[in-house]
Amino acid sequence: MIPENAMQWLQTLPQDPDRTKALQTIHKNMPEGSPEAQTFASQYGLGK
Repeated sequence: MIPENAMQWLQTLPQDPDRTKALQTIHKNMPEGSPEAQTFASQYGLGK
């Protein structure tokens, strides 16, 4: 699970390649197939 302050930080980043890379890195380091990872991917438009 991602700490709430990290999620708040993510939302402050502008929509650009650096934000996308940060989101992908976070998602990649979540347990694969976990409900949290699936929710995170869905919320931020990340594919596998």
